[in-house]
Amino acid sequence: MVYRRGKRPSFYFEAKQRLGYKQLCADTSDKKTAQRIEHVWSVLADQRAWDILEPVVADLAKPKKARTHTVGHLLDLYEETRGNLASMRQRLADVDIEPLVAEWTKVHAQHVEPDTAAHALAHVRYLLPTGQPKLVSSITVDWLTTRLTEYPAKRRNTHRKVHSAWSVFFDYLVMPKRIIAASPMLQVARPAIQRVLVAFYDAKTVERIIGWQPSAEREAFFALVYGTGADVSPALTIDRLTDINPATREIRIAGTKSGGRDRLVRMNETLWPIFWRHAKTIISGRIFPATWNRWTVSDWHRQTVGDGISNTHGVIERAGLRLPQRLPLRKARHHFAVRLLQAGVPVKIVADQLGSDERTVLRHYGAWIVSAEDRARWEKIAQAHQTKRSRVK
Repeated sequence: MVYRRGKRPSFYFEAKQRLGYKQLCADTSDKKTAQRIEHVWSVLADQRAWDILEPVVADLAKPKKARTHTVGHLLDLYEETRGNLASMRQRLADVDIEPLVAEWTKVHAQHVEPDTAAHALAHVRYLLPTGQPKLVSSITVDWLTTRLTEYPAKRRNTHRKVHSAWSVFFDYLVMPKRIIAASPMLQVARPAIQRVLVAFYDAKTVERIIGWQPSAEREAFFALVYGTGADVSPALTIDRLTDINPATREIRIAGTKSGGRDRLVRMNETLWPIFWRHAKTIISGRIFPATWNRWTVSDWHRQTVGDGISNTHGVIERAGLRLPQRLPLRKARHHFAVRLLQAGVPVKIVADQLGSDERTVLRHYGAWIVSAEDRARWEKIAQAHQTKRSRVK
């Protein structure tokens, strides 16, 4: 039975505990609400759910603003879970995981590259924004799936990286934090890899790009990149004496952190004269100026395929090629690989020339592998065109 103490507006009730009874305030002036609180307490006490009831009693000693387990909260929890003790215990042990993102980032950054850690943090922060509490109980597979689908991404396979970042974070909550028993990301389907044909310039366009350059050394650089598939940074450090073999037209290309291996690449026959015309003028040392860097040459390439060179006022001083498809310089690797495959070079050799492996070559360039039947058909067409041209003359 609930009652008032003196002139106090709130109702009180006798709360059963492990050792007798204790008078508790229902913290409400509504008698029916107080009676419901008393009933809930009695039901839980009869089930000896002391781990649920005792935190409420302990919180009475704290200031009102610091209390987290109140009788009102106990009533709401009981009604939301319909009296299910397991659900009530899970809800009471709920944890706000948003503050753990910063802690996880520090640990994760010790095992990956700085840019990888930064991207992973951005992915997780999209799911758990700073300052917005998120309880473990509210993390569901459906919610995660929806958020993953809605993630704004410019690249086709970014959603796979987001899925990986979220998985690593929730694995951290499993171990070492032991906040959850299993990662919910295990039930979230990882997006499939979206395969698209690689983009590259054809041979005639590459010749136009090289011919647009204002100096022989710039022509030589772009001929080197398009003629060997070398990454920009290793191409800039080519040494005249140690890296070039003019007898075999082979150039040593250094490996990169992206996984490319050191290898000897036989340069394209068409582009070799352009490259060698400049390279042979260097007696020893680097054949390209040390002041060049990958951003400089990338800007030159962008000017070439785009609008051209503009002055400080934005006026175009020299028009570019204004190509309808403006690809970055890193796509030169695709041009080199596809030309080899279209020439009938075996996949194993193409992989060696790229410093890669056969599986990667097949995955990216398999569509351009030429069969013996295709080669015979193209040679027949080329011969017919040649015969027709001869008759015209």
